[in-house]
Formats: sequence, structure tokens, C-alpha cells
Amino acid sequence: MQNETFTDINGFCPILFRQKELLMSIDGVGRVAAANMIITTEAFTHFDAPRKFNWYGGVAPSSYSSGSSQYSKARISADN
Repeated sequence: MQNETFTDINGFCPILFRQKELLMSIDGVGRVAAANMIITTEAFTHFDAPRKFNWYGGVAPSSYSSGSSQYSKARISADN
């Protein structure tokens, strides 16, 4: 029943269906991960820019600077 609900989402809300399809086009993102992202972010309404979602998900390298020094985290976080 849960699988049918998520599969039939196109008839209920085309926007959510499109978001699911886009997420599932990413290698390693399946139905469960896509559904979790859509639910957790309330259909991505919590973010006004894609970059903020990347930061939230821990998939964007980060850097910061202080005075003349610049620090960067070249690796993507695997903890999130």
C-alpha cells in the first residue's frame, strides 16, 4: 500500500511527482530516500536556494575565511 501511494502521487500532485522523479534520477537515490527528502523538507519549501539544500544535506564542500586565512573542507560529509 505504501508503494502504491508513492507511485500514484502523479494523479494527486504533479509537482511532488516531478520532485520525486528528479530526485530518483540521482545515482543512489531510490523511492525511500526521495520520499524522505520530500517529506523532511516539506516539498523543498524550507529552502529558497538549491545551495541551501546542499548544505542541509551535507553534500556541498564548505569553506570559510577569517582575516587573511581561508579554510576549506574539500571532502563531502558522509555523516549526514
